[in-house]
Amino acid sequence: MSAHTPGPWTVRKDEEGSFSIVATAGTVARAWVAPGTPEATTGNARLTAAAPDLLAALQALVAELDGPGKPYSSDSYAPPHFIETAKAAIAKATEATF
Repeated sequence: MSAHTPGPWTVRKDEEGSFSIVATAGTVARAWVAPGTPEATTGNARLTAAAPDLLAALQALVAELDGPGKPYSSDSYAPPHFIETAKAAIAKATEATF
């Protein structure tokens, strides 16, 4: 798994109007958000800040839903395409591809 700064992250709007994503430990990851409407720019910053929480939630869901003997395993409750899509999203977030 590629390392990332652990969450939670929060959004801080700077004086010049750009956004910083700030980790709990005070580490700042400068995020540049493509110009767009104020709503889209703010929404993109919030989505970036939520990334560690979203990844952790998806990993927990896959751990609970997938595998033999799980009460909601992919062969009983969750459709296989749901599990595979979730695993692909986790891989996109955690595996270095560049």
